[in-house]
Amino acid sequence: MGLVSPSVPLINQFILCRANVSEESVTSLCEACEINVSPNDLTKLIKAFRFCNESDELLIHLFRKIKCEHIDYDVQLAVITLDSIYHTQLKDAYYIARRMNEEFDSIAELIRYKNLVPAVEKISNIFNADNDENYIYSFASKFCSFMDSSSYPIFDTYSSNLIYLFLQEQPGLEKQPTKYKYKTYLGMPYYFKRAYDEFLDLYNLSDNYNYKQVDMFLWMYGKMLDITNIRNFNHVDFIPLKKRYKYPHYPF
Repeated sequence: MGLVSPSVPLINQFILCRANVSEESVTSLCEACEINVSPNDLTKLIKAFRFCNESDELLIHLFRKIKCEHIDYDVQLAVITLDSIYHTQLKDAYYIARRMNEEFDSIAELIRYKNLVPAVEKISNIFNADNDENYIYSFASKFCSFMDSSSYPIFDTYSSNLIYLFLQEQPGLEKQPTKYKYKTYLGMPYYFKRAYDEFLDLYNLSDNYNYKQVDMFLWMYGKMLDITNIRNFNHVDFIPLKKRYKYPHYPF
């Protein structure tokens, strides 16, 4: 099965469903996406969407506090809670939380001046407690998104895979076979954001939605495809700076 086109009416329906998660709204959303959903899968989707709503409310509250005032305990609590809720798989969440607290003022300044890619890079290259490199791009993008949802999109398995697939399916891009050939490049913050922005422009979404709304659409649609076993998503790794020499010819 192919993907449904991310049109304005469809994304509006996702937004309405997210605001009022019910059996009726999720069933209608599945029909709009041409997904035949079983009663068991419908229950899973309702549970996942409601949990996401409740989790986001908690995280918005935590991040509102640290944006207003840098209090050590609150920064560490926000980091650990974000990792726990979104399963970002930090190798040592407590250590990362302490490091994030130490670096918070400089990270917050980058975010304040809309230098989101350097902020994501800075967070992503924090070392873990064993001095092994622990590249936490997914966590970093989510942290920056909750700090400033208007300036940086969320990177995760669903968003990276769906953006790659949507760009592959866009009419006319077959004439540019190298441009989106390698999913690997989406594991680099600058190129992921650039591909995300091009996806928004190609589907005429830029003037209608902010990153947070499109993040929501990509996550919900990815979850629907995943739970119903319509499409399996491959993990896209963050590419550390010191390994990027292996990919000298960027497709963008």
